Amino acid sequence: MRETRALPIWRALRAKGAGVVCHDPMAMETFRTLAPEASFAKTVEEALHDADACVLQTEWPEYRALTPSRSEAWMRAPVVIDGRRSFERGHFDGARALPGDRVGADRRPL
Repeated sequence: MRETRALPIWRALRAKGAGVVCHDPMAMETFRTLAPEASFAKTVEEALHDADACVLQTEWPEYRALTPSRSEAWMRAPVVIDGRRSFERGHFDGARALPGDRVGADRRPL
């Protein structure tokens, strides 16, 4: 596995006491060897079920298909942090969360 930002992000969130569910359609087995105590979901929907936030670190089609209606339906608090700048500014316009709840890697609201 190439150097991944997911591992230090996972470690930092866990150190703060956050419950973290991981999902990556291509790298879950490798990530499991690096963090065997991590929780994994089989699908994006399962990973986001009742989540307070989502940190995107890859650009797989499953993640780019995330829409305001899906994030609102699946997540308790649909906050999306787009670490790959996968979404154009305005992609989440009209979502029920407060403005600025979807931020890009450069901290600009999506």
